[in-house]
Amino acid sequence: MKRRWQWKSINVLIIMLCCLFAASQVFAANGDGTGDGTGGGKSIAFALDSSTPANGSTNVPLDTAITLTFNKNVVNLTVKENNMKCFALKDNAENNIAIQVEMGDDQIDPTVKRIITIRPKAKLSEGNTYTLNISKDLKAKNGSSLEQDATVKFTCAGEVTKKPEEIKVEEPKTTTVETALNVEEPNKTTGNTEQKGEPKIATGETALNGEEPQTINGETTINGEDPNNEKTEAIEVAGPLRADEVKNGAALQWIIGFAVIAMVAILITVAMKKRK
Repeated sequence: MKRRWQWKSINVLIIMLCCLFAASQVFAANGDGTGDGTGGGKSIAFALDSSTPANGSTNVPLDTAITLTFNKNVVNLTVKENNMKCFALKDNAENNIAIQVEMGDDQIDPTVKRIITIRPKAKLSEGNTYTLNISKDLKAKNGSSLEQDATVKFTCAGEVTKKPEEIKVEEPKTTTVETALNVEEPNKTTGNTEQKGEPKIATGETALNGEEPQTINGETTINGEDPNNEKTEAIEVAGPLRADEVKNGAALQWIIGFAVIAMVAILITVAMKKRK
């Protein structure tokens, strides 16, 4: 009798242990037992549970990856393709940052079914603030979507690198200063260079035939002829008398005058003698 009761007690314990084990599996997999296999209960709204870095974080490393944890399965093959398109990362200037969306395989590892990782393809900038936008079109395995768009905002470590101010250097204005030299080409007849517009003044020279020299374009002509004309033959004009020639001519005139006076005086004397 005692052995029968012992075997019955052992059987009851084994059955109880099996029931407890089965119940623990249900609660572990589906929460309170009302789940649908998506990792969240039907009565619980689909939402973002947490993120790393958290929303509003500062001093975030420049090579950070953003890990998002949801309350339902978001990596299943039935929703994976749709969910890959529901993320966008922008800097504080609203520039799009290239990202890579990473999802695990919930069939191989059920622990990753609620996790999506966003990895920037390039290193982020120091001191800049970035915003990850999560579209409300993101879906869970059970077909539910986010009630509204979600965001995760964070600031990277370091100081913002300021661009050097552009210094505008104006090119110096070139002022062309032209000096007008009113100089005509040398006179091909006389070889003298004369300034334009200033007449040539003849001083101490005797004009040919008693006529005053004429001025044409600032140059002296003789008898109205243009000295600049290459075809005009050169006219030799005797220059003014030299001082010694003038003196000799004056002396000769005095001598002739005295001779004439002397001759007149002699003739008067001879005539008076004849009258006596």
